[in-house]
Amino acid sequence: MENPQACLIQAERIQHIHKAIADINLVLGKVDVNQNEFTRSIANQCKFRLQESVKTFEILPSIFQHYVKLFNLVDQIELQFRTLQESRACAIFLSQLCPNPENALLGLSELMINAIEHGNLEISFEEKADLLLRNKWLYEIEARMQDARFKKRLASVTLRRNKDEIKIVITDQGKGFDWSYHLDLEPGEITEKHGRGITIANYFSFDEMQYNSKGNVVTCVIER
Repeated sequence: MENPQACLIQAERIQHIHKAIADINLVLGKVDVNQNEFTRSIANQCKFRLQESVKTFEILPSIFQHYVKLFNLVDQIELQFRTLQESRACAIFLSQLCPNPENALLGLSELMINAIEHGNLEISFEEKADLLLRNKWLYEIEARMQDARFKKRLASVTLRRNKDEIKIVITDQGKGFDWSYHLDLEPGEITEKHGRGITIANYFSFDEMQYNSKGNVVTCVIER
């Protein structure tokens, strides 16, 4: 008889692999074939190896380490995203191109979610506070995704690297906002349960952050 605990661990590993494959598929769907054929090839190979791991019920960390090394050859990439799931997949992918992936992922995730909810879907700070209080935030996200005013809007993220720095530009199609208050905040001054994403990204993820005057484009710099 098989060990129940071992079966559970195996099932959890398979679930994680399938989630990784789903994230890679989302990224592949965002990559321009002509401009990023090399990146697409790498990701496709990575997906194939993950699928093979599902068949053999194994996870090989060396697979990920190998492809992260190949990702380091990529010096420019642009992705588009519309949903929270797509933003998460793109953030995970791009974070692997940064010197400290964990810190980069934190900031990228926060800013890319902002681009969707506050930018493209125009959910205000006050509206989000109320939605979170009533546990309706995700419902409102889904509803606005289907709204004719917002459903065709896309956000984009561009990453460019050189020997000195990594520059990431996140753009949404919203009306913008007054960003100055959030950039001036210290982490210890945050009292709300939300609205902290920009401050967190500014202090813990990037060496420099700048918004355009409108507030719908943010440029982040990581020194190498």
